[in-house]
Amino acid sequence: MKKVLIAKPNYRKFSPTGYQMLLDKGYDVVATDLDRDYFLEELLPMVGDIDACIANCEPWGEEAMSAAPKVKILARYGTGMNSVDTEAAKRHGIMVTNCPGVKANSVAEHIMLLLLAGLRDLPRMNEMTKEGQWKNLNFHEVSGSTVGILGFGYIGKLVAKKLTGFDCRTIAYDVVHDDETAAKYGVECVSFEELMSQSDI
Repeated sequence: MKKVLIAKPNYRKFSPTGYQMLLDKGYDVVATDLDRDYFLEELLPMVGDIDACIANCEPWGEEAMSAAPKVKILARYGTGMNSVDTEAAKRHGIMVTNCPGVKANSVAEHIMLLLLAGLRDLPRMNEMTKEGQWKNLNFHEVSGSTVGILGFGYIGKLVAKKLTGFDCRTIAYDVVHDDETAAKYGVECVSFEELMSQSDI
């Protein structure tokens, strides 16, 4: 029977369908009960007999891979690969996957939340209101501002899409140009230096 380690905290809660699919396929599933990622010293004793891992941000480097001789795949539950040494994975014959674009919209919405909260000084207003202070404050607006997006990938493009209704100038920098999407959302592709010098936000 193949053994799968689910190192993603709260996987059973957030991905019950995926968890049940593994059980239905007959895998021996071991899931973390931690609310955080494994530290290396916690991970090492658990990987000696596993065939696969649904990984989060625990450190999958040379030491962990050497301790897991049967592992054939590390499936990253997220977009980033910074917790996995992909070169070491190649040497060990381990396939590594990730989830490009997952949660991108949620992150883009959070960026809009922070952008508006910052411009409207919302944290300070909230505290003042709790203290019974009712002051008129002056604010900046997105309208008429230049918003710079540093990184025009999944998240950056969604932020640009959400900014289309704010009557602002949107500029972006990325090492890889996507002129088609930029044109679709009215984004000017600029250099890093131009983005840093021209952006209000």
